[in-house]
Amino acid sequence: MYQALYRKWRPATFDDVYGQEHITSILKNEVESGKLSHAYLFCGPRGTGKTTCAKIISKAANCEHPVGGNPCGKCHSCISIADGTATDVVEMDAASNNGVDNIRDLRDSVVYTPADLKYRVYIIDEVHMLSPSAFNALLKTLEEPPSHVIFILATTELQKIPATVRKLSHAYLFCGPRGTGKTTCAKIISKAANCEHPVGGNPCGKCHSCISIADGTATDVVEMDAASNNGVDNIRDLRDSVVYTPADLKYRVYIIDEVHMLSPSAFNALLKTLEEPPSHVIFILATTELQKIPATVLSRCQRFDFRRVAPSAIISRMKTVCEGEGIKADEGSLELIARLSQGGFRDALNMLEYCAGGGHEITLKNSIALLGASPIELLSGICDEIAEKDISGALEKLDEVYSSSRDIAVFWRELISFCRDMLLYVATRGKYSCESLTAHSAEHFTVAQLLNILEVFTSAEGDMTRLPSGAKLYAEMALVRVCDPSLDGDMSSVLARISALEDRLSQAPHTPPQAEGSRPPEPKPEKKEEKPAPAGGKALSEKAPAAPEKQEAKSEPKSVRIWAEVIRKAEQKDMSVGSFLKDTLAFTDDDGRLYIKCSNDFTMMMLSDEGRKSLIASVASSVLVKNITPQNIIFSKMQANEKKMPINDLIDTEEN
Repeated sequence: MYQALYRKWRPATFDDVYGQEHITSILKNEVESGKLSHAYLFCGPRGTGKTTCAKIISKAANCEHPVGGNPCGKCHSCISIADGTATDVVEMDAASNNGVDNIRDLRDSVVYTPADLKYRVYIIDEVHMLSPSAFNALLKTLEEPPSHVIFILATTELQKIPATVRKLSHAYLFCGPRGTGKTTCAKIISKAANCEHPVGGNPCGKCHSCISIADGTATDVVEMDAASNNGVDNIRDLRDSVVYTPADLKYRVYIIDEVHMLSPSAFNALLKTLEEPPSHVIFILATTELQKIPATVLSRCQRFDFRRVAPSAIISRMKTVCEGEGIKADEGSLELIARLSQGGFRDALNMLEYCAGGGHEITLKNSIALLGASPIELLSGICDEIAEKDISGALEKLDEVYSSSRDIAVFWRELISFCRDMLLYVATRGKYSCESLTAHSAEHFTVAQLLNILEVFTSAEGDMTRLPSGAKLYAEMALVRVCDPSLDGDMSSVLARISALEDRLSQAPHTPPQAEGSRPPEPKPEKKEEKPAPAGGKALSEKAPAAPEKQEAKSEPKSVRIWAEVIRKAEQKDMSVGSFLKDTLAFTDDDGRLYIKCSNDFTMMMLSDEGRKSLIASVASSVLVKNITPQNIIFSKMQANEKKMPINDLIDTEEN
């Protein structure tokens, strides 16, 4: 017999269902783990796979050899269900079987164990068409069916399903940052659960229940602030009141805000009631600090995590509010408020109201002044001063913030956030969306530099938290440090300096460091002078400059001991220079040249920097009492035998 295409090509496994991966993945996991629920409610537009998924569940639950949560399609159970001969899978059309008698017959049949399969599966399609009395007749069986029964309800009109069937939870836990809608959703739930005419899961807002809850006159909706009612006695009073049935509504709803502030004894007093409250009670707990909620409470609630709201959504909402209130606000002021709100709607609306100040116009200039915020130009400007290593310019801008009586700690957090935006912008090569002027400022920095800046700034923020009175001092110290990376000896700053040096070297013509390093005297020329017999001092002096070098070699022990003093003095002025010099040997001659042998190419490259050469020349001149210029400092690489041999042994060998 010919079959319609939708029947012929109906998916046989969860993997064949298109467009519903968020559902099929859960169902597959439940089948694979053996944790099938006793009742499912599938809702959605027609033709989206509700009945199909119901049939697949009936096969997967009874399949003898399931494969990855899918029915095998080859065993006796799968075949009998597929061809419709399985008596233990009952499909019922509630459109034509919507009376209480039909449900009573169904209820009487569920007590019988399956004749051939593991589970008896009842698929009730268009379940919203059941009469109110039929729904009531189904409730108890749906709540506690025998272990061998699975109910699958399907509907295209969820709003027509009674709340008793949709299974409202007895306890909810809303967690998330302030101003993200936790208390708002709690009040909406209290109205929706008690609404006489819900519309698509939302309260109608017109019935007696909705109106009484909205205006605060409903005695069955209790709001409790745990910040001021956090004792065990307060919870005992609450626990005693839940036994009473609702006076006017269907449910008594208890909304406990800032629940994390309850004392440990109060939490313990709430546990039993929270686990098994009367059927007419709903608990809604709200908190901004989830980590402070005991695990015993978490396990007894349905948890919902509220996210920070995107700035674009906050701006859009504020525009709607401004239109409704007749407030004129420019785009810049709305962007500033959205940035300062940190994802909280309530904070954004409070700042909007404050900036309005009873008037009807909000400008960016006034908003900055009223909110004590920092304009992007100021943040960008101070970052430009850091990029140019202009310490005085950066400190002047900090003084502007201080003289305007703005909180340094607040400004510092904004500066950290700005630098964070620049870091993400540079690290993602412009893919990260940032503030209007961040991109321009970010062009002056590398990722390594921004990481070092953020590390220094966050450390200063921690110091400000510990000692608020020294906020300006810590900010100034941090600015000086990031403007002059040589003042910071940690690895991040070293990496930043290496990156800057690499950029400089890549732009300048490259000269191999070994080219100049061939000048320092080596022991080999001294051996050439041993051939002629020493006829006199003149003869030796007339030959190659080996004789002076030999003499210099004799004074080498003094020079090496003094070099340790050079290293110590250099380390006092620049820790990084002293660290690199510890891995070197030094030689001098009568012409004022200083030969420095480095253990590796990296050390030689770092010490070849003009600034470091100048410092070494200055320190060496004062210690050695010689006029040594940066141009007379010559670097070379140690020989293998010099690396292995201690300095004193090397000196003794050369003397001998």
